[in-house]
Amino acid sequence: MKNRVIKLAVIPAVLVALLSYIFISRQTNMIQIPVAKNFIHQGEIIDDSDITFLKLPSYALPQGVIKEKEKLVGKRAGVTRVAGDFFYDDVIKTVYVQVYEDETLICVNIPEPLTQFITEGTKLIIATTSTSNSGVPPFAVEDAEVVSLLSKTTNNIVSGSNTRYAIVKVKKDQAVQLAYALKGGEYTVIIQRQ
Repeated sequence: MKNRVIKLAVIPAVLVALLSYIFISRQTNMIQIPVAKNFIHQGEIIDDSDITFLKLPSYALPQGVIKEKEKLVGKRAGVTRVAGDFFYDDVIKTVYVQVYEDETLICVNIPEPLTQFITEGTKLIIATTSTSNSGVPPFAVEDAEVVSLLSKTTNNIVSGSNTRYAIVKVKKDQAVQLAYALKGGEYTVIIQRQ
């Protein structure tokens, strides 16, 4: 009888200990995975400043989630990501742009009100706004295709800012005409109607 009572007490204790060990080991086997730190637009190239880390138990990781930061930096987001979103293998694109001999890529600062409306493939009109000192009359470049988006975050003591740029494909002669206006900020960006 005494032996039977001991067995009835020991078996549940061993089971509780085993289940506790399994639960604790699963909780302590944490993995750090990269997640979006801020809003990342579709087509935008992912930078170090766009990524933060989240610790999760290994059993809670979704299928296809990217676990290494190195696989993300320099790649293009195929889908818009918001802060805290996971990065999956199927939403990351390799940056590849077909540029013909008579074309070139230029960088254009995107005004804040337009940043949410411009994505990869958007057609823009870039119009110069001043002729002071340049001697070039005002003109507009139509059908300038956005091939990628970049964000540059500057942090200083007073305030931080996030500037968005579009990498745009234009003809070489148009890029030469735009050079002075782009350098001086004497241009405006208009989204072209599709």
